[in-house]
Amino acid sequence: MTKKLLKQHRALKREMEELNIKIFQEQEKEEMSKKDFPYIERYDVEQEYIRKKLINEYNERKTKVEKETLEIESFISSIPDAETRLIFQYSFIDGMKQREIAEKLHMERSSISKKITEILQLSQKSVLY
Repeated sequence: MTKKLLKQHRALKREMEELNIKIFQEQEKEEMSKKDFPYIERYDVEQEYIRKKLINEYNERKTKVEKETLEIESFISSIPDAETRLIFQYSFIDGMKQREIAEKLHMERSSISKKITEILQLSQKSVLY
């Protein structure tokens, strides 16, 4: 696990929310066009095809985002030390600054940074072996 990937967690969560909204909006458009279908002069097959393709693309991206998010959350929950796990939770999931975490856990800010570095180095070594 890398710090860069961990820092993506909140952005991935926001992206998932946006994708859910887009999927819902496209499905609503699809439902509206189906309601009008027998009563309109021309049913736009091409537009429906594009809409279905767009929904599929959104769903594929959502699946990828969910997988990346789960990978990050699984990594954090696999940290054996409760204090270090909290540090990762606060930092990468909740988006707190190291100073804020240090105050909350009654630690020095440098200790927070050291624990993060230590776990990331251990995870890199375990991936290599």
